[in-house]
Amino acid sequence: MFLLIALDGELIDGVIFKCTPEEFDELTEIEGIGQAPYCAKRLWARVADLDALPARELARRIRRSYDLVIAKLPKKTRATLPTSALPPIHPGTIKSSL
Repeated sequence: MFLLIALDGELIDGVIFKCTPEEFDELTEIEGIGQAPYCAKRLWARVADLDALPARELARRIRRSYDLVIAKLPKKTRATLPTSALPPIHPGTIKSSL
């Protein structure tokens, strides 16, 4: 798991992604971003207000989350993943699809 999309009925209520403790501290300084509930303290950020980050920055953070999760997998497991397991994230489509 590297990304969660929080739903409230049919509405997007935010996104949750993995980050480093340093990134977490930086992100939680921004209004609309905080600790993700029920996730490891200071390792998962919840963006409740999708306007809190520009689309390009949100796309970069999601990609970074994927990279952090993949890096922790055993080498054997990583070797089974295609090199492009996560397609490129296009910033213009993030907020429109969320």
